[in-house]
Amino acid sequence: MDEAGVPRALVSSTPDDGSLTLYQLDKSRFAPELRPYREGVGLSNWTQAAGTIEYLDSRLRTGLYEGIGEFHLHGADQVVTAIMRAVIDRAVTHGLFLHIHSHAGPVRGIYATNPNVKILWAHAGMSEPANIVAKC
Repeated sequence: MDEAGVPRALVSSTPDDGSLTLYQLDKSRFAPELRPYREGVGLSNWTQAAGTIEYLDSRLRTGLYEGIGEFHLHGADQVVTAIMRAVIDRAVTHGLFLHIHSHAGPVRGIYATNPNVKILWAHAGMSEPANIVAKC
């Protein structure tokens, strides 16, 4: 990281223990994010999986995290789930970024749910042209 001129990295892992291991190795270098994925819960089912909010709440109590993510949203319909609304609320309450891998629809939906949310849009340029990214 030093050779590349990277002073700090935002890290997430599945399971979450990988992010915490890096953080414990160098707290000034690694900023952990909390990924909602865990055993049996992944990119396609996390917004519907029982226990997701309880899992996030138990981990957020540590106060270690800078964001929630990176997570995937495949359509704007996933934004209106009770789980996603709770994730948005927790991000705003805790001052965390939501690190989203999606197209523009879910990003717009999240901002419509709570305009105070902070979004880090992963790979935005890979799935949307610059003029769409600029409008979100």
